Amino acid sequence: MKNLIPLSIVSIFTMFTFAACSATNQSPESYTENISRKNLTQDNVHKIIRETGKKNGWIMTEFKNDTLIAEKVDGDDTKSVTVKFNKSSFFLSPSDSDLEDALKDALK
Repeated sequence: MKNLIPLSIVSIFTMFTFAACSATNQSPESYTENISRKNLTQDNVHKIIRETGKKNGWIMTEFKNDTLIAEKVDGDDTKSVTVKFNKSSFFLSPSDSDLEDALKDALK
């Protein structure tokens, strides 16, 4: 009986610790932009994003129907950004200001 109370306290503390760790957002900073151009299909957006990335020095790798992986090597630095899109918006994870600006300009 003496061990029951300390064991219960430790169990409750452990349970709260695990709950707090799993509730934190561990994803890197991301960016979402709505596309203002009208009458674009998802295929058009896909083509514009792929071509804009290549034009700005990014290696664009097909991942899914609505997702591209953009990679850029600059000296010793390597960046990788996931670009998810549909016909009305695109999402970058993690956020990259160079790619954001290029895509915003291309999709105006």
